[in-house]
Amino acid sequence: MNQHQLPSARPFSLAAIALAASLTLAACGGGEVVPPPDTTPPTLAITDNVPGATTSGPVVFTFTFSEDVGSSFTAEDVVVTGGTAGAFAKVSATVYTLSVTPATNAAGSIMVSVAAGKFSDIALNANTAAASAAQAYDTTTPPASGDTVLLNFDDLLPISAAGGEGGDGSGVAVAPVGGGSGNAYRVLRSGGQVYALAVLEKVVPFTADRKTLSAMVYSPTAGIPMPIKMEGAGGVNTGDVQANQVVVVGWQTLTWTFSTANPATVYNKIVLLPNLGTVDAAPGKSYYFDDFKLKAAAVVTPPATGATLLLNFDDLLPISAAGGEGGDASGLAVAPAGGSGSGNAYRVLRSGGQVYALAVLEKLVPLTADRKSISALVHSPTAGIPMVIKLETATGANTGDVQANETVVAGWQTLTWTFASANPALTYNKIVLLPNLGTVDAAPGKSYYFDDVKLLAASTGGSTVSGLPITFDGAGVTYTFTGFEGAENSTLAADPAGGSNMVGKVVRAAGGPWYGGTTVSTGANKSVATLPFTASAKTMKMRVYSPGAGMRVRMKVEKASDTGVSCETDAVTVGTGWETLTFNFANPGLAPPVTGGPTAALNVAETYNKVTVFFNVAAAGSNWAGTYYFDDIAFGTP
Repeated sequence: MNQHQLPSARPFSLAAIALAASLTLAACGGGEVVPPPDTTPPTLAITDNVPGATTSGPVVFTFTFSEDVGSSFTAEDVVVTGGTAGAFAKVSATVYTLSVTPATNAAGSIMVSVAAGKFSDIALNANTAAASAAQAYDTTTPPASGDTVLLNFDDLLPISAAGGEGGDGSGVAVAPVGGGSGNAYRVLRSGGQVYALAVLEKVVPFTADRKTLSAMVYSPTAGIPMPIKMEGAGGVNTGDVQANQVVVVGWQTLTWTFSTANPATVYNKIVLLPNLGTVDAAPGKSYYFDDFKLKAAAVVTPPATGATLLLNFDDLLPISAAGGEGGDASGLAVAPAGGSGSGNAYRVLRSGGQVYALAVLEKLVPLTADRKSISALVHSPTAGIPMVIKLETATGANTGDVQANETVVAGWQTLTWTFASANPALTYNKIVLLPNLGTVDAAPGKSYYFDDVKLLAASTGGSTVSGLPITFDGAGVTYTFTGFEGAENSTLAADPAGGSNMVGKVVRAAGGPWYGGTTVSTGANKSVATLPFTASAKTMKMRVYSPGAGMRVRMKVEKASDTGVSCETDAVTVGTGWETLTFNFANPGLAPPVTGGPTAALNVAETYNKVTVFFNVAAAGSNWAGTYYFDDIAFGTP
């Protein structure tokens, strides 16, 4: 071998070279594993909240993405046909909702679609596939019941989330016997907080005229609070709303009216709060919910009489708020027999508390200048009590306490209240019920029922005639009281039953003649507005505050410029306190003593514009002295 010849070089493979390079890079700190870039486009699934094949109302579509799409998805990315797009909301990073209202009085399909390239994920991958969904609608014929079933826990299931705080064991369970078949949602409260709860994730599609929810509820305890709250994205909510009905043991149907709900907001959580305010000690108590429905819009059809029905407590329901002070247990209940027939009434249960124990119905009463009277069917266990109502606004402005025009009897009767001092420019949205005001009903209490609350039609008499009715509260009107023959001490005074309204007061002195009276006037010759008597309209009405039953009250109408033209007639009280008396001049009648023969007949061709009242018209030698009050002198029905 040539000693100058080098050995043959050892060959190296490419793999070895690559390995050496990688080791060199690792030694230099460059060995971190870099994940492959995200190149997968996001996908979209579209569903809606309609359980059946066809809807008759708004549809809430839910857009569920396979991953976070950031802020790339907006309402403008959705194409809607067959309906009108409404509220659009982001529920989470991957879930959005859109409310769509179908065309009215039509049938067809709502189609929502999102084209390719309309949204992207965090890695900026745009969607490559379009998505769409359709929902048939028919708004030509409403469903028979008008209600929309939301959840029944058999085939219509929620996404449920036990809210904790003592409600962690809640979930779908077999329904107790008596509430139908299948499953129900059980809220198991055991220890925890007084606000132990459960949450059902379900969109409730409120509209301006559909804000009442119903459900079948099973409670192991009677008389507990049973509130529900609606929530949307970001925590927006309706506040806790108490059930309209009193809770009983076992199954019953309860309703909740969410008056503050905003139809433009997507409420997608039903928060169940049974027995709120109390801890159910271990092992706890179970409350079951089934058949959630969004109630149909209430249809208010004025009856033939021209009155407007406000509440009937069957399908026209109030937002009820027990006002406390002894009226806390008030709520909807089965009406006693003999009232409006079947169905429910509103029960004011007064037990202990204050003399002003009350309940409140949150209902708009659309008073106008010529419609200031409401009526209601009322059931009282006691006769002769004061039956007072007050109307209030949201800011606390009110009409003052107004006594029923009629004397209260035991059992059912129709009562009316005239809110003469009400300002039609104000929004009265609370009806405050004050039965037996001024007295405490000792435990176990007494129940007073109200049904068929109506705003009465405009009067055909007094309230449509300038200057009538005489209410003593009219702005800018000054009344003059002219008393005579022992009734000289007649004046304006505060209502003896309480409240802020003013009334006429007559003090009859002892020793005066039986015919001591008081003339009410606003103009010359002691005149008032002309009384529009006709051949078919010859009735006057007046509220009087009586010291007892059987008191005779006389009303005399005259021509102010000619005292020879007059007509007078009597009416008799039937109870104590305020009541409305009717004076029929078509058939004027006087009781003894009567001087100068029978009264003259009413002549509709004459002008009658003067009114005089006589209290406690009694036989000669009787003691007619005393203090008497009157108000609301009107032509026809006040």
